[in-house]
Amino acid sequence: MTLLWWALAAVAGMSVMATLLTRVTVALMGRFGGEAVHRTMSDTEYIVERHAVPPAWKAGLERKHRGLRPGCGDAVLGEKHRALARQACLRQLGRLITFAKKSSVVADEETRAILVSELVGVDGEWRSRSWEGMCALDAGSRARAT
Repeated sequence: MTLLWWALAAVAGMSVMATLLTRVTVALMGRFGGEAVHRTMSDTEYIVERHAVPPAWKAGLERKHRGLRPGCGDAVLGEKHRALARQACLRQLGRLITFAKKSSVVADEETRAILVSELVGVDGEWRSRSWEGMCALDAGSRARAT
């Protein structure tokens, strides 16, 4: 009888531990996932308003490619890194468009359609520009109209 009681106590203890670990894991996932969604939506808002590469993207690319940093004396390296950065931003913009098409974060279908059309328009603009043109502040058609 004592062995049975210890076995039940062990199973109950493991169940309590599993429940607590699950709750902690869900809380952490919500916190980290929420931050990622917030960053994504902030970048999307920046792109739609300014039609330019967000500062967080530029900073990450400058860390990765020294040819983008101010004062880089190597013209060949600078040109190569600008081309790589341009491709990386176009790829990231494509991911944002996919996110906007599939995300449940958007309020309704009308808002989703407007957001996707804005992002697709920016994609077309960026494809016709150089890296410097993509990074130019207030280069968007909405900013020029005001």
